[in-house]
Amino acid sequence: MLKLAALFHDAGKPHTASVDPDGRIRFFGHEKVSSELFEPAALRFKLARREAHTIVGWIEGHMRPMFLTSGSITSRSVHRLYRKFEQDTIGLLVLFLADLRATQGPARAPDENESALEAVRKALRICFDAGQAPPEPLLKGRDLIELFGLAPGPLFGCILKRIAELQDAGEISTRDEAIQVAKELCENRRPGDGDM
Repeated sequence: MLKLAALFHDAGKPHTASVDPDGRIRFFGHEKVSSELFEPAALRFKLARREAHTIVGWIEGHMRPMFLTSGSITSRSVHRLYRKFEQDTIGLLVLFLADLRATQGPARAPDENESALEAVRKALRICFDAGQAPPEPLLKGRDLIELFGLAPGPLFGCILKRIAELQDAGEISTRDEAIQVAKELCENRRPGDGDM
């Protein structure tokens, strides 16, 4: 599956190539186009639905771990990645490393490769911790209804997701802290806000 993801992950680049005024070639949106090019191949290979879904996720998400090269990895950013890809995170990170190493090949400085590998190791440790039994949520939907009079909807889901991210990252650990976060999110929202 990883080999197929590696084969197709940049297949959309020829379809999305553009040149900046400074001459730099860009491939905006190539991940989505690459996954669309893979889908007919998945049918030809007679892949199981779960296998095809995983490979499409890896192809579409192969640029998401780039934050690991920034030098500052936060638990929150890794947890966000893990929440999106769950058990497929390991394969995504392997694909990311392979892609990163292939980008410049031997011209890439060895310390850059080692730095990326250490960042992935750190992310995996966080993911393995996250994969253990999840903690009991600090707030549930009924709490938002009772405390803030919110009705289920996009904002409702965003608040619960943000609280879960902060809890996973260890930034909050009590119900009172979760209520404070929910209160701030409710106060700071603009009309029509959904995704926070």
